[in-house]
Amino acid sequence: MCILKNYLFLNFLLSKQITSRELQKLPCGIYFCYAFLLGPKMSDDEAIKPPSITHNNSDLTVYACYLAGGYERWLDVEELYLKAFELAPARLSWRTRPDLPDYKKCNRIFEVSDPTRGKNLQRLILKQGKYMCKLSEEGYAWCNQYELVLQSLYKGGVVPTAAVQEASRLIRYVENTDGYKKFMSSGTVDSPLWELAESFQCMVDSEESIWIGRFDQLVAFAEKNGRDDVKKFVQMARIRVLKKQEGLNND
Repeated sequence: MCILKNYLFLNFLLSKQITSRELQKLPCGIYFCYAFLLGPKMSDDEAIKPPSITHNNSDLTVYACYLAGGYERWLDVEELYLKAFELAPARLSWRTRPDLPDYKKCNRIFEVSDPTRGKNLQRLILKQGKYMCKLSEEGYAWCNQYELVLQSLYKGGVVPTAAVQEASRLIRYVENTDGYKKFMSSGTVDSPLWELAESFQCMVDSEESIWIGRFDQLVAFAEKNGRDDVKKFVQMARIRVLKKQEGLNND
């Protein structure tokens, strides 16, 4: 019965446009079946992975190459930079000029010849010299196969900045630490220094400047994400830690 329900659900998904928000709510098993059913299998012995359910630079690179016409001709990488910027302006713009693409950020995500890059990217995009690239046959087939998924994730300028994703990860980390959990339970910060060091990814004997840097970063992230609870925890932890640090220095 469960298999039948999943089969009917997949057929329903394949009959409609799926948004990136809806994709991210799918169970992983359903998502990968959905992506697989959008097209035929790759012919190589080692199957190429489908697009990730979350935004990432590798999939963005390949899809930008596809939209820029990289399946028909060799492209100058600067054409890809502009196309990728259209898809992800928040991720690839200057910090102080969101209307302009940042060449360094664009260049960093298109270094496909770097051996540390994933196998997907190396197989889907070919490079000729330093400045020319195009989709491989596998890359073109991959984009055709998963075009609906890629459109849902990357069209419309909805790709978040890497900083936004980093902020979310760091806040989730803090939420799972004992220092934060005790604060949420009691409303006060009275954890020992070693416990707060864990919350802020410091050493007990880290320099004051390192602690302050961690505090300032988390306060900024908390404000951007509307997390007053995290901000209050950081502010109270700052007072406690700096007093402890002052006491250690006076001993």
